[in-house]
Amino acid sequence: FVCEHKTCCESSFRGDHPAGDFFEGQLHHIGSHYDVIAAGKPIRLLVAGMSYGHGPDHVSLDSRRSNILSTGRGYRARGSEGKQPARNPHMSGTTFVLRVVFGLGLDDVSPESEFLPIAGSAVHLFDMFALADFLLCSATDNKTTADCSTPTMQKNCGGHFRKALEILEPTLIVAQGTGG
Repeated sequence: FVCEHKTCCESSFRGDHPAGDFFEGQLHHIGSHYDVIAAGKPIRLLVAGMSYGHGPDHVSLDSRRSNILSTGRGYRARGSEGKQPARNPHMSGTTFVLRVVFGLGLDDVSPESEFLPIAGSAVHLFDMFALADFLLCSATDNKTTADCSTPTMQKNCGGHFRKALEILEPTLIVAQGTGG
């Protein structure tokens, strides 16, 4: 993915953050069971974030999906016990939302309890949602993964995000971000 607005967006960011990091073309995660029927109801859950928050450039749909699934299978939700490392706060929050939406509750939050039977296979929760960031580029201050996007970036990505929503047709959208 190469955006027609890349140069304009990066220039708007560099004006305020000449030493910051700008990573372009980071696509969404769409689980292979995004369009699923759970408890007899169709669910297309989209978690909307602000931005990827770190590099690299040009993250394809396949590599983003692989990254999200490895976070799902290789880590545990915060607050649960186990030998696996804990997920970051964003992905732990996503895990808890997925557990509630798909009827798994919060009594047992072990990694083993994050699978649902679908068509004779055990499918991880992270394969049953889409994670679509509002921005398709990440702009950070080079010290943290804090979002340093500009109004120009937000304006230019608005159309991309709208198109993603039209294509994915979510039945439920969960918006994540920082308060302020």
